[in-house]
Amino acid sequence: MGWALLAMKFVPMVVQAVVGTDRKSTRKGRDKQDEAMQLLSQLLTLSQAQGRKRDTDIVNDAETETRALMDAMVAFLNAAQSSEETPPAPR
Repeated sequence: MGWALLAMKFVPMVVQAVVGTDRKSTRKGRDKQDEAMQLLSQLLTLSQAQGRKRDTDIVNDAETETRALMDAMVAFLNAAQSSEETPPAPR
């Protein structure tokens, strides 16, 4: 169950990093994702508990998976935003 607790802490920070970077960055693609990864690392460093494996080490060990999670969140946020802008279909 340790993975569930990590996800409850980690996923909101990934969302915060993705949304924060999207709002402030003018970069595109991999450069923007690199910026979001750096912000995520900073957020995790600020939230560190002492005496256990650092969350930033976990992110570094799973960088490919973290980037895939960011890509999925960006796709989800884009789809959610476009569905808000699209009027409902007539019934």
